[in-house]
Amino acid sequence: MTYVKQRIMSFVPDPIRRDFKSMDDLNSLIKEHFSTPAKALLFFDHEFQWAKWTGESFQYSLEDRPHDVRTLQLLRVFNPESELFIRRLEMNQWVCRFRQDGEGEEVDVIDATQYLLGTSQGETGDYSKLWESSGTAGRVPLVLPKGKRAVLQTRNYIGYAGGVLANFEDSRFVSVEEAI
Repeated sequence: MTYVKQRIMSFVPDPIRRDFKSMDDLNSLIKEHFSTPAKALLFFDHEFQWAKWTGESFQYSLEDRPHDVRTLQLLRVFNPESELFIRRLEMNQWVCRFRQDGEGEEVDVIDATQYLLGTSQGETGDYSKLWESSGTAGRVPLVLPKGKRAVLQTRNYIGYAGGVLANFEDSRFVSVEEAI
């Protein structure tokens, strides 16, 4: 873990509610905050998928397919500087939060590394298949040598209740990388 001071900002002080009728509606909001490539983790009703954000739309692995926005539960689009977090409250009702490091008020953060489940079974294009002996499998937007593991870098933002008691107020994804 790394302890650092960062300046952060959200595009609104509190999460906002949005309506998304289609993936195009969702992509429009993402384009407002990510004009350059980023990674994404999408949680649907029955599965999750990693994807790449091209600056215009999602690029999935060859074996994954895009879903309908009606089955999307949660979405995190991120790069080393920022994250857009979107969560479904009910059908077509969403709450959104954007966090950008380097702007806004100064806060304490802890950076953490979390291993993703499974080892690489090889790559298909820009994605590597991770497989765990329990049968859990998934594809990450990262080229990994066979037998290697991936990690998710997270940043955790610290708040102080009453100015004394520390707690995690928020966290965001930073990157997906090969484990060292």
